[in-house]
Amino acid sequence: MARDQQDAVAALRRALAAQERLDLPLARQLLDALLNAGQWQQAASLLRDMLAQLPVAEQPELALLLGVSEYRAGQLEQARTAFLAVAEQLGETDGSGKQARQWLDYLDYVSSGTEWAMHSPVGTLGGFTSEK
Repeated sequence: MARDQQDAVAALRRALAAQERLDLPLARQLLDALLNAGQWQQAASLLRDMLAQLPVAEQPELALLLGVSEYRAGQLEQARTAFLAVAEQLGETDGSGKQARQWLDYLDYVSSGTEWAMHSPVGTLGGFTSEK
């Protein structure tokens, strides 16, 4: 199975590289493959490219997923920055804004030195699980 995931990621990378500009549906397929393979840093990089073309308000699930990917890659400050952008742009009344705020609260908790460190504060985020 791991070999199939690697092959899928490689094929999708080649297809995406052949495009003149970022093809968002193709990028989403690559993103799914990277997430399934647990390649969090590569997923975060692709998410940044995708979000550069779209405002956070148009793609809140991608912005949240950037935070989750940064968190899973061990990049806590980058995760905080991603969650903060969602929380600030979408506010507390939006579901994604609330989830971002929960993640920020959790990151505050984790940075306080507790034993809870690699578990999600909310279980799942928009269909994405923070556990691998």
